[in-house]
Amino acid sequence: MSYPPQGVLTPESVELKHLAGQKQNIAMDKKKLIPILATQLGFKLKRGFYDASTVLGAGDNFPHDICYDKDRDRIWVICNTSPTRILRMNPADFTFDRLTLPVGVNLGYRIAYDGKWIWATTSPGAGGTANVIRVDPDTLAYTVLDLAGYESSDALCVQDPPAGGQQYIWVGACDAGGTICSLLRFRANTFPAYDVVNVLALNASFTEVREIVYDGTRIWICGNTRHIAWVNPDTLAATWAAQLAASMGSALWAGCWDGTYLWWGGNTNGNIAKFNPVTYAVDILHLEADSGILHRMTFDGKYIHAVNYTTGYHYIIHPETMEEVMHETVILGAHAACFDGIYLWICSATASPGTVYRFLVHEPSRRIEMGRTATFAIDAVANKTVAVVFNLPFSRIPVAVVSLNDISDQAAVIVNVDAQTITTTGFNARCSVTTAGAGASTARFGWIASERSTHHP
Repeated sequence: MSYPPQGVLTPESVELKHLAGQKQNIAMDKKKLIPILATQLGFKLKRGFYDASTVLGAGDNFPHDICYDKDRDRIWVICNTSPTRILRMNPADFTFDRLTLPVGVNLGYRIAYDGKWIWATTSPGAGGTANVIRVDPDTLAYTVLDLAGYESSDALCVQDPPAGGQQYIWVGACDAGGTICSLLRFRANTFPAYDVVNVLALNASFTEVREIVYDGTRIWICGNTRHIAWVNPDTLAATWAAQLAASMGSALWAGCWDGTYLWWGGNTNGNIAKFNPVTYAVDILHLEADSGILHRMTFDGKYIHAVNYTTGYHYIIHPETMEEVMHETVILGAHAACFDGIYLWICSATASPGTVYRFLVHEPSRRIEMGRTATFAIDAVANKTVAVVFNLPFSRIPVAVVSLNDISDQAAVIVNVDAQTITTTGFNARCSVTTAGAGASTARFGWIASERSTHHP
């Protein structure tokens, strides 16, 4: 596990007001300004957002996809190896457990978490049999389904269910010859059964599903020859929507949803498309100095992140303005990215074994609550305990600090002031009165509780 040097600049840390002694006017955007500021101010610039990284274990080659399990606070990585390897990693210290699938379950491709299970696919290609794998995230017990007739399963999406709706897992599968291309719908509680949408019936040249995106209402798919289609997740009714311009390359390999628009990434030319799911209107942004494969995209709640397998660039895009906020050379072979609420995680597949990188894209916002208790008597030698209940529960156990307030008699001696039995809903404030104050003397506890992140090592 490694960390960057102190003094790494990020776009959020740069606000140019005045540089002492700077005579020339600097009028440029942040992605160009940061390297200049780094030189001017004596910072050693290294990858901007880069926070830490780890090289995986021997044989953990070609990490191809990555996802986050929010319930266990774990990062999952699938390796494009024979047989397939799946890694469960602790984001706090980069330690991991390894699941090696049986011989014949080859070339892992995609991985996702549905709130209960880890789902994965393989894509062995011509002459092979694609698989869908369901893994218990606690025990690593697994079930493997052979997708007879399919040689690749390059796309995977977990559909978060609407209120009262059904959760589905979607897989794009095809053969190597372009004669079969399907969208498969799974239910976790009936796996391995699945339903089939015939993608070729939408357009005869739609022979590969490269990405699947859920927009809260419809399932969207993209693939070769830049086709886009959508599917009603309940009825499986499918509609071909559009074919994007040739400037997007020969195929669409990446996609994500920002809450309003769909975003698609092409496999050449360095272009990214902002797609209106209602009107089908398209805006195309040319990403600076880029010409390779945009292999994966994700939305962190504020920015679109796109990683390029060919050039190693990590792009950060503002979804409303389509401004390229920043780009940075990260790692050649950047295959996939996921966001855990604070950090962006990127896996690289160029070296053997592969590497997982961590980037700080949002300073964690932490809830703080503070208050004072009712008064308690200190006119007798005794141990004192006062229960504190938070106004709102914390998402994880906070740090709590206690002090004494409003001591009415300074002659009293009070020691061992601390917080005990801290939970997400409250704690016990305690102290010991070793020398009593005058009759009817009192004090109270003052306290502050702050949420903390489990990600920071």
